Amino acid sequence: MSGVNSPACGGEAIKELTGTRPLRKGLPWRNLPLKGEYAVEKSLEQRVREHLCRVYGLGMEDVQELFEIGHGTVKDTLLRLDEAFARADMEKLADAGHMLKGTLFNMGLMELGETARALELAGKRGDVAEARSLYPGLREILSTF
Repeated sequence: MSGVNSPACGGEAIKELTGTRPLRKGLPWRNLPLKGEYAVEKSLEQRVREHLCRVYGLGMEDVQELFEIGHGTVKDTLLRLDEAFARADMEKLADAGHMLKGTLFNMGLMELGETARALELAGKRGDVAEARSLYPGLREILSTF
């Protein structure tokens, strides 16, 4: 990461990177305990970039690098979760839920991280029904990311 030499992070710089794409209407938010910043129509990408700027004080190049790492981790982890569900492997589901939880929290997507935590705990308990009730909504939201 480039650190000091990276251009300053801010509202206009974030908009330049993310555009103004709002969340798709009609996503299954009703199944997730979402509140706070999720009431505002911003893309997940914009929320993550703003979080990385605000909380970590990073420049735009560093924000871009961390965003790409986090984005890739989310996509890879969703594939791991799909496979764990297909095999009914609750241990792998719990492990992947744990990875997703940490990634989402680090990226400032707290409500989604809480849902991933619930998914992880359902996997640890072997509660297939609970896990199956949580995952589709979470996956659909993150598939737009």
